[in-house]
Order: sequence, then C-alpha cells, then structure tokens
Amino acid sequence: MRLLQRGFWLGTLAGLALLGGCSVLGKQQPVLFEGKFSPGGRYYAYVFRETFIYSYSRKGGSSISQGTFTDKLQVIDTQTGAKLLDKPIAPKTFDCIYPRVADVNDHYVAVACSGTHSKAMAPAIFSIADRRITLDSAEVAKRSSVASVAEVGATDFRRSLSDPDAFIFEGQDGRLYRLDPATGQVQPTQAAVERVDQRMDEVLRGGLPRNFSEEGNTRKAFVRKFDGARSQDDFLDPKLLYFADSGEHESFPPATLIDGGFLVLSPQRKDDKQHLSLTLVDAGTLKTRWSTPLPQALPDWASRFETRQFVRQGGTLLIANSSQLLRVDLGSGQVTRNVALL
Repeated sequence: MRLLQRGFWLGTLAGLALLGGCSVLGKQQPVLFEGKFSPGGRYYAYVFRETFIYSYSRKGGSSISQGTFTDKLQVIDTQTGAKLLDKPIAPKTFDCIYPRVADVNDHYVAVACSGTHSKAMAPAIFSIADRRITLDSAEVAKRSSVASVAEVGATDFRRSLSDPDAFIFEGQDGRLYRLDPATGQVQPTQAAVERVDQRMDEVLRGGLPRNFSEEGNTRKAFVRKFDGARSQDDFLDPKLLYFADSGEHESFPPATLIDGGFLVLSPQRKDDKQHLSLTLVDAGTLKTRWSTPLPQALPDWASRFETRQFVRQGGTLLIANSSQLLRVDLGSGQVTRNVALL
C-alpha cells in the first residue's frame, strides 16, 4: 500500500524501531542496502533506505511499529569522491518499488526492480552522463521482444569474462541475454560469464602464501614452515585478500602479494565485525609494515559486514562498507579519502 506517493506500509514488525538506531518515532538513520563497483572501480552505485516511524507501541517483549520507507539510488565517482546526484533518485517514482543495483559500468547503472508482492520486473537504466533514469522498467520491457526481460532480479545478472562492461542476465528460460543500456534492446549471447558479485566474494578468500601456516587459538599468527619464523603480530579471525586478474580463476588462491607483502583484514575485538583493521604483513620478514583501522561509522542493519567490497587499482585499494567509501594507499596504509555514503 502506497502512502501519499511517499512511501509504503512497513507493516507490523518486531523491533523495527531499532532499524536506524535513532529515536523510536520520526525519521530514522538511513541504512545502506547494497552497492556495487563498476569493473575498474571508477564508480560505486548503491541503494539506501530512509524510514519514518509514525506509530510505535510495546507489549511484553515485542514492539510494533508502522511507518513509511523510501529506497534511493546514489552514484559516487571514486576518482574525485563526488556524489553525482544532489538529490538521490527514489526509483519508486517510476514504479520500481524495491530497487537493487544489478550491475554498473563506466556509463550506466542497471537497476533491478520489483513491484508489488516483490515480483521481479524488467531492469531500469540509469545514465551516468545524463544523471537520470533514461529507461524505466516498463520501457525496457516494451522495447524488448524477449519475454524473459520482464522478470529479472539482481542475482540474475552476470559479468562477461571478456567484456566486463556488458550487461548480461540469465532469463527465466535459463538462457543468457545481453541488454543494450542505450537502446533497451535484448539479444541472446553465448558469452562466458560469472556472477556479478563473484569477484567481490573472492577477495576475502585468499589463502596463506606457500610454506606458511596459522598457529594459535583465538588469535592467529602466521608461521613459516621451513624456519619457524613467526609473524610480528597475531590477529583475530584473520582473512587474507586476493585480487583475481581478468579471466583468472583459482579454487584455493593464495593471497595477492602487494610489493612482497600480503593484506590481512581482522576485527579489533571479538564478536565485533564493525570495527576492523587492515594490515600489510611482509612475506619475507613477517614484520608488520603498517596497520590501519578502517572507519565504519554505522553498523549494518542486517549485520552483513562480510559483504563489504574491495577493488584494487594499482597502489590504491577502494573499500565500500556499510557507511563509508574509503581509498587506502597500499604503500603507507593511509586512508586518503573517506566519503560518507549516508
């Protein structure tokens, strides 16, 4: 049910007033739903939600809230840190009730849309140059002769291994189709593809360099097998970062060496996935070259901290988390840019 064209019923939900960590009634802290980098990291597009609670009651151990919400789209130029939209777009204005960023390239954002009852619709297209939606869901469905375009979710999008800027989705018939964002035309394709998020997911899957092992219980140190050398520091739940080259696939890839060192992502405290540190450990000496706390001002509304994204651009690392877009110099570990997403 739409309320005055400004939002939708949130319904009766336990604990909804805690969503934004603000007051029980009124405007809540916006929350980030998800976002994606373009293949080279030039742009970061994301969807966030603004919520207004106008009714709240508590009975026993549960709470009941009612209100409205509006999902909005924003895009950041990571080279400058500038947000492209002075007023983020609310896709509900063109009947895209539950928008998600399906894919991004250096010219367009493909927005996956759902209508009432969360039914998937045709994607909409945002033009980075024009700073607006140039093709809405209805127009894309109208222009295409392929029936499968009418029901495309964000998880249906794929990236071509040979042309990562292409917008490709898997239709309900199981076939792959390429969407031309300029015209809205859809054509079948036989491209070799991977999930859009696959490379993002792989970043935190880096294994130890050869001849290394982990030792310790709650905290882990890295130990070189042939001489027993031990890392200068130990870490809580360490994850090593791996950055695949284009077209490269490994089942158990070793961590990417950055000028002879490997990157370690680790919580600063037990059971706290919000406050993390990024550390560069020298693979030869096992000494810590630098260690940097990563700003993340706001908690993730669904505790999905592991969905943070990384893109390496030579000697720079881009990181998007639940509230910040960070640029980190890999030589010094310094955070050279910190953009608040919300």
